[in-house]
Amino acid sequence: MTAAGPGDDLRCVGAAGVRYNAPLGAERAGDLASRLESAGATRVVDLCCGRGALLCDVLRGSPGARGTGVDLDAEASAAAWELARAAGLDDRASFEVGDAAHWLGAAERSAEIDCAVCSGGSHAFGGSDGLLAALAASPGAGIALVGDGLYAGSPDGTAPDGGVVEMLGSLVVGMDDYERRATKAGWQVLWSDRSSLDEWDAFEGGWTDAVNALGTPEAAAFAREREAAYGLYRGVLEFGWFLLGRDGAAT
Repeated sequence: MTAAGPGDDLRCVGAAGVRYNAPLGAERAGDLASRLESAGATRVVDLCCGRGALLCDVLRGSPGARGTGVDLDAEASAAAWELARAAGLDDRASFEVGDAAHWLGAAERSAEIDCAVCSGGSHAFGGSDGLLAALAASPGAGIALVGDGLYAGSPDGTAPDGGVVEMLGSLVVGMDDYERRATKAGWQVLWSDRSSLDEWDAFEGGWTDAVNALGTPEAAAFAREREAAYGLYRGVLEFGWFLLGRDGAAT
């Protein structure tokens, strides 16, 4: 087991300070839930679900659906249970502490679902291509909703210059390339969009406000580092949303 780094606790505080651990506003969350309801999702798994807010939104929008959230973070899973109970969804939602890739790769469990959701969790699958391939290999998932980070890129489709790539690593460049990769993995792209800068600003602001609220010098320094990083990747790092289906899936 790897020892926790000095900033891990502060990252948990930041993540707990926002409803979704992604640049996602309430209006978009409602739209995503509506799209999954229209696509016929009834048995949903939310991979790397965090504190469970998006899964609860999906189940609230689909009264007949049931869902399971999977995340390695035991504290986040406990918070997800509390959120589901508070929303009156604990009879249809469940949460497990575990590895999302392992869960999806288990044939018996994977065959039980008809929809897979993964927002901000492609790292658990080795990156975007690994996530798309793992979802496509799932025997039950005829529908998938993916939220993933990518670079906006330049007009010629190249990655951004400077320290952003050094800081964040190699990512898909552009929505068009992401859709091509999804198609190559065996998916039909039914719909796509990207988070707005307003959603990004609210997400990053909520994250750093939660850290700053601790009132310690360490927290203040950590929040300043995050704010400085955001100043570099604002408008360069995007967050794309992709509704994917098999051939013949509903739109």
